[in-house]
Amino acid sequence: MRSAKFEVKGLKELMKSLEQYPIAVKKQALLPALKEITKRVRDEARRLAPRKTGEMRLHIVSVSSRTKTRDEVARSVLVKKVRKVSRKTYAKMIDKKIKVRLRNAKYQDDPTKKVKLDAFYFIFVEHGTKHAKAKPFMRPAVENARQYAPKILSDHIELVTKDFNSGKLANPAQLNIQENGAG
Repeated sequence: MRSAKFEVKGLKELMKSLEQYPIAVKKQALLPALKEITKRVRDEARRLAPRKTGEMRLHIVSVSSRTKTRDEVARSVLVKKVRKVSRKTYAKMIDKKIKVRLRNAKYQDDPTKKVKLDAFYFIFVEHGTKHAKAKPFMRPAVENARQYAPKILSDHIELVTKDFNSGKLANPAQLNIQENGAG
């Protein structure tokens, strides 16, 4: 899967100014900022996604990502290929004549099993195929983030560092994050 990365001007200076603070303060500043940015990207991608059944839109999610070290933070916006829904939701979709591709068709008639809906085709929609023109929705959403991401990051960092410097955030225990990065 392709990943989109972009560089924000002035971010290096901003991160350099954060180096003087403990890891817990950095996380307290960056986690909410990244969460807000990824939620905005997710919402924008959902808005831009072509709508036939609307199922692909529901698969676009914002999630926490693993990092190599504990002092890093990361979040991702991605399209989950499989989404589990209840039998009740599936029945409503059938009543509305919404066509969905079942991942586990053998359990289709078993009311105790959850139905897995599949949105594997998002990559064909995003990048196009030999026969179908591309209808990008993730790339424009990420590009739009370039406008508001630096402001959100700087606002969150400024707020947390101001609280830390004023003594409101005196120790990592107040942040609910341990100094070694666990949390």
